[in-house]
Amino acid sequence: MRSATLWAVTGIMAVSSTVAAAEKVHLFKEFTATWCGYCPAVAEGLHIVLENNPETTTGLMIHGGDAYTTTLGNQLINFYSLSGYPTVWLDGTWSQVGSYGSGSANANNLQNMLNGAGSSTDVTIEVIGEELSSNQYTLDITVGVEAGGQSRNIKLYITQVYDQHNWPESNETQFNTLRQSAATQTFTLSPGQSHDTSHTFTLSGESLNTQYVNYVIWAQLNNSSAPAMVYQAVEHKHGEAPPANVTVGPAGDYSTIQAALDDVGSGSMVTVAPGTYTEALDFNGRSIDLIAGSSDPTETVIDANGQGRALTLMGGASGSVTGFTITGGSAPSAAAMITNGSPTLSNCIIRDNMADYNYAIVSAGNPTIANNVFCGNSPNNQIGGVWTDGGGNSFDSSCGDEPCDGDLNSDGMVNVDDILAVLAGFGGEYNVDDILTILANFGNDC
Repeated sequence: MRSATLWAVTGIMAVSSTVAAAEKVHLFKEFTATWCGYCPAVAEGLHIVLENNPETTTGLMIHGGDAYTTTLGNQLINFYSLSGYPTVWLDGTWSQVGSYGSGSANANNLQNMLNGAGSSTDVTIEVIGEELSSNQYTLDITVGVEAGGQSRNIKLYITQVYDQHNWPESNETQFNTLRQSAATQTFTLSPGQSHDTSHTFTLSGESLNTQYVNYVIWAQLNNSSAPAMVYQAVEHKHGEAPPANVTVGPAGDYSTIQAALDDVGSGSMVTVAPGTYTEALDFNGRSIDLIAGSSDPTETVIDANGQGRALTLMGGASGSVTGFTITGGSAPSAAAMITNGSPTLSNCIIRDNMADYNYAIVSAGNPTIANNVFCGNSPNNQIGGVWTDGGGNSFDSSCGDEPCDGDLNSDGMVNVDDILAVLAGFGGEYNVDDILTILANFGNDC
């Protein structure tokens, strides 16, 4: 998912949050065609940029002069006075015409465009979606201007796109191919005002495979031609669950953490009662705050019990994990956690997770890691990839609560009390080997 500003409900309805003024989602439009030989490298580069900036970008591919051209596509081709393929427009204001060579070279140029685009906006978009039937989906949309913003003359675009990466061309990286759209709307909003509208899409053809269906909505300056600033954009995924605040535990809304993660969407808060939860967790690409109900991380335990990696936060997820003991993970690498997003991991004990060859955590994104204890993870406590050190982390080979050899009564010392414990249980719980272990470690502090 390339935007965390918007949510949907599986099978029934979908809800999004208000986009804050500092959280602009930038919109890339790539104009392409099946006959265009230079287009695949640009599509690859743009896809890299979208994947590297999942929470601040979205995009769509607009075909021209081929079997996948749409009415809106032709209108946009005229609006941007397209001179050739491929052409990429960012936020209706900056453009790249043609290809810069390889996919990585195009990615570098498009990322530089994005870096110079700024990040603030005073326009917000909220969306509610409802699945009316297997082929009909309604979007209720509210566009607003922040109370401290400026009056905006807006043209609103509402589109349905198809996101299967090998469609319609198997030789090109695909993303959000434009399939249909609502009629554009124009209106003027003063600061503090909002505009409500709705549209029902009837899905057909490939779009009946709704796992690849998204909806891209954007609010743009109402000009007769480009350049025209896109003030805000959102990407709504068909069928994504809504945000909610739920609890997990014996008296909670759910008995397992994974059941809660499966039912709620980005922006949710899942609070977990103290106890041990034997499960390996997958956040399903959603940005969810998972919070232990106790301030003591030893009281709320996520134990993967060798079932797999303890935490999977892929799909560009942000959110947070706070206040748990995370243990029992098993994977070739990153037995405790893997992420390609920017979640926050804080106030946790990450211990005794077993990787085959490296790392307790692997990041292909940029998580913030703060105030955690890493100990006893095998083969090491290291974090692979880019991450932000929030401070307060410790990395120890031992967790310090394992009993010393010979400390039979677990009082932190090997002394005469342990010999007395052996004598009291000699022939049953203890034998001569225990006496020898005590003598070999006599006087040690644990």
